[in-house]
Amino acid sequence: MDDLQFASFSPAGAGSSIALPARLCAIPSGLQKGPFAFEESPARVRLDCGNLGVGRNKGIAGQGIDMKIRELKESLRKHPEAHVRFQLPDGSLIVAHAHVTEAARVDKRFVDCGGTFREESLCRLQTWPGEDLDHRLNAKKLLKILEKAKPVLISEDLEIDVEHEIGYISQFPLERIEASDGEVVLRLSARHTACLAQDQCCPKPPEILSLKPVNFTLQPGR
Repeated sequence: MDDLQFASFSPAGAGSSIALPARLCAIPSGLQKGPFAFEESPARVRLDCGNLGVGRNKGIAGQGIDMKIRELKESLRKHPEAHVRFQLPDGSLIVAHAHVTEAARVDKRFVDCGGTFREESLCRLQTWPGEDLDHRLNAKKLLKILEKAKPVLISEDLEIDVEHEIGYISQFPLERIEASDGEVVLRLSARHTACLAQDQCCPKPPEILSLKPVNFTLQPGR
């Protein structure tokens, strides 16, 4: 049986609201005025960035290009006894005896290089190749893990990535699922860095000059 841990990861950052323990909610007097509006309560400090003219937009994980929990569950229910395999972006397969050891919700708050505050959330499944070479994870068991993780994941509309160690720990977005020969293969894609404020940070392409046509009139020779 897989060793399952549940985790919720929320890096500290400036967002619409940041929940803090009550003992940390004392606001320094120098920060009570100015463009940042702080709102104090017994267990919450609210950082209001409205006066700065910055917006809240979803990050890369919220663009709807990767498979969501709801879609994964639907596929697993169709093949409950099939063995689950994970295929890396280079086409190689993670070992068949790999465990899924964590089902986590990852919440990220960040500011991009253009000064826009953003938020994104996703579901992360961690894989681990244990020493039990006879271990096999089937679709029914993975579905059970996802069901048990509901209180942590909260929403089934989260996109999914898979954390795996290939000499170093990496995360791979879940792109699609294919079923064949008694297996369901979770095909993973590569993740890339990106600039979310290219209109502000990247040099603009040179303007193309608009050339007007020139009309020539031929006159008969004298």
